[in-house]
Amino acid sequence: MKITRFMSILIILPFIMTGSLLAVTSHKTQLSDLRSYEHGIFLQGDETVIIENQTLHLQGDIIVKDEATLIIRNSRIIWELTHFVSYIGHITDNGKLIVENSALEVGIPINANLHVNGDENASMIIKNSRCTWDILVSRGSLRVISSSIAGANGIFFFGQSSSHVTIRDSQVRWIVMKFAGEREEIRINGMKPGKIEHLSLKTLEGAKLDIANSSVSGWVVDIDFYDDPNKYNEKHIILENSELASLWLWFRPGSYVKMSNWGAGHYRYWNLKDSSILNNIKYDLTLINTTITEFVKLQVLGRAEFDNMKYIQVSSWGNADIFVNNSIISAGILLRGSNDSVKIWNSKVISGDLIMMNASHLAGFGGDFHHLELKNTQIYNLNEIEMATNYSVIKGDVKLESNFERVLRWPYGRVLREFTIIVRDENEKPIPTARVYLLDPEGKLISSKLTDNDGRVKFSIIFNSENYNQIWTLEIVKIPLSVTEEIRFLSSTPITVILKERNATAYVYKTLTKKVTLTSTITKTLAVPTMVTLEKTVTSTYTVTMVMVRPTIGNIEAIVASVSASSIIIVVAVLIFLKLKMTKKY
Repeated sequence: MKITRFMSILIILPFIMTGSLLAVTSHKTQLSDLRSYEHGIFLQGDETVIIENQTLHLQGDIIVKDEATLIIRNSRIIWELTHFVSYIGHITDNGKLIVENSALEVGIPINANLHVNGDENASMIIKNSRCTWDILVSRGSLRVISSSIAGANGIFFFGQSSSHVTIRDSQVRWIVMKFAGEREEIRINGMKPGKIEHLSLKTLEGAKLDIANSSVSGWVVDIDFYDDPNKYNEKHIILENSELASLWLWFRPGSYVKMSNWGAGHYRYWNLKDSSILNNIKYDLTLINTTITEFVKLQVLGRAEFDNMKYIQVSSWGNADIFVNNSIISAGILLRGSNDSVKIWNSKVISGDLIMMNASHLAGFGGDFHHLELKNTQIYNLNEIEMATNYSVIKGDVKLESNFERVLRWPYGRVLREFTIIVRDENEKPIPTARVYLLDPEGKLISSKLTDNDGRVKFSIIFNSENYNQIWTLEIVKIPLSVTEEIRFLSSTPITVILKERNATAYVYKTLTKKVTLTSTITKTLAVPTMVTLEKTVTSTYTVTMVMVRPTIGNIEAIVASVSASSIIIVVAVLIFLKLKMTKKY
């Protein structure tokens, strides 16, 4: 790989290792009982904690700060995440994490992030070990020696910082190279996966990457942005004769982007600014004889329109407003912003993850409360569906694979899903004024509505961690026709119901018996022989029995509730009849 830069030359740096790998402070603690660390590791001050010859199932964050040191030796740490980055790790200030002859694993196949983001002396050393966590080095240093880094992504190298990453005699799934900063042209030539004998690079901002005798399965170029609204990423990245696993683009808050006819694939020549509308974006990207083999990741914090894109991932942050039309989404949909909105129309989601989560703990632009609207879209072959959001909304029309329940994970939260019901006859004609009942999993009536002139009606159900895998029931009645239909969180929409031409059987479902006492005062005037007025009070008791029927099978209580008003009318009519009968008898 050859990397050159405008007004600068690639600097080749010799790799020098000094000192003992496991040099630590004098305050050491040998752990034999890990119970106090099962719910998180928090080290501060000048603490040094050694985990040796142990297996720890960790359910909490990892924080090593101040001058503290954590040593993991001949051990296995299993991070029991409940959902996407539910816990997080930070090696900050001048903290140190040393891992030797150990395994860093996750309990479920999902992203785990460990950040080295302290001062220049913050560091992580991993030797003769296997790690399935992603390691992000934004400030400080990482040294990987004779190890395997096989997380969901791999190692994140922040080129816009002073981070140092050294890799020796190791295997890394992906190296994600993040670029942001002042105006500069960075030309990358011949970056491809495989064995690397020696590679050294240094960015204008002072970040260093040094690789020797190691294998990288894939490269990712990540064009980043600044949290500071007054700072812009003005880099121009030129990729030539290269092969990327993925390309990630960030679109900052307040930006507007319109892109079409682009995505993963091979490009003889392609330029971002020439091919897109970019407002409030100052970086640029050029591809020359370069291939993106897997997907393009579009990370939006502003407003974006994407049309006829192929092999992409849609990721929303902040208050993003994203519209995707006529596209192929091959790496999933991730909603992680605050009150963000994503519309997917006339598209196919063919693989990846569907995640709606509260990401406020990941970044300042992470949040909760997401809106996902789908129209004429198909979703199938997903790896994971994960709901970890306090309150979000999914609506619209989508065809979902029938067995998605097997990949659905719901650790907490609520999601309101809107369902459209279409009632038609055997000739596919809409049936207006059909009565549609929605019953909960316990059989209680939730709502009752009439279809409109197009045979349509909409219901909304709030799903949570307790009921997301349960079954609701629709009962549709247009006398003498009736039908029932099941409804689930992952039901495809619209739900089309056909009422067939057949007579429904009347079922007795309620018999009401009531004793009724009527008291009447009757006045009668006799003209012969003289004007005489007679009054009489009559009291009678009757037993009234009403047998109620309904034209469809299903839940009794729902129908009783739906005809309660009619029942009152029937009782009143009976009472009037009895009163008239009493009067006539006298």
